[in-house]
Amino acid sequence: MLWRALFATPGYRALTRSEFEPSFFQESFRLAYMPSLRDSLARALEEGMNDRRLRHYRRVLQSRAQLEAFTDELNRSNPMEEPSRLAAEWLPLPPPAEPAPLALTVFDLDARGYDPIVMDPLAAMELDLQSFIAHESHHWYRNDRARVDWDNVAPHDEELLWTLYQIQGEGIADHIDKRPWIEGEAAVPAGRERYAEDYLEALAATPATIRGLDSLLASLGAATDTDHRADIGARVGELIPMSGHPTGYYLARTILDALGQERLVEDVANPAAFIRAYDEAARASGVPGLSPEALHGLTELEAVFAP
Repeated sequence: MLWRALFATPGYRALTRSEFEPSFFQESFRLAYMPSLRDSLARALEEGMNDRRLRHYRRVLQSRAQLEAFTDELNRSNPMEEPSRLAAEWLPLPPPAEPAPLALTVFDLDARGYDPIVMDPLAAMELDLQSFIAHESHHWYRNDRARVDWDNVAPHDEELLWTLYQIQGEGIADHIDKRPWIEGEAAVPAGRERYAEDYLEALAATPATIRGLDSLLASLGAATDTDHRADIGARVGELIPMSGHPTGYYLARTILDALGQERLVEDVANPAAFIRAYDEAARASGVPGLSPEALHGLTELEAVFAP
């Protein structure tokens, strides 16, 4: 009964609908919070099983008093007003009519742009709350404007399209909360040093990633059967690191620098338009663009999701 009530709350309902199995939380929370499983928890941590999240859940328990005070204060304020304003700067007109919904939910030192936006309370307390929620708010508003009709996308095109959709969404949203430390204008947030190191390494390798993406998109024209198209999607998914963040940031920064912010956000929920704008900006900037064959493959894919 208690598990059913937990998974019926907005945050856990969004997480289990989109990303996690309920059993993940059941097993992890039992290990992290049941005194009778203390020895099992120690073994799990020693063996590295779900190590990062288990340690996070223990920290949540140890910070319970501070978290309760923090969330009480948050509930008395209007935490979505400033994030909505920041997100709106990276959206086309008209601006959002109302703030996105927010659910504080223990799951990781992170947040998700689901419906509602899901943010871990420890992440909210320790990280830059306003910019962090603004990033996820951008995802929420973008999904609301999405050009992609996922119900009409065939299974063999889903992974390719999802990866391209992620590249665009993360690339633009990362300009809200990550640009200062990416560009060396501010320090990396505490606790995110390893993430930043991996991000910057992948960002530096993006020209090679774009060449690989070009080759795969160019092969779409010859992909006459569903297995071939599904394989291309899987290979693009494997090629793009870190859920599209560094690749998308590189593309978005190139568009921003060469064509301006209005062009970057004018079709904020169409990944094909985003990649075409990048190609135009790349040719003006002297960085790797896309071949005519890849652009043709992209246009064919666009006809599937935005006819």
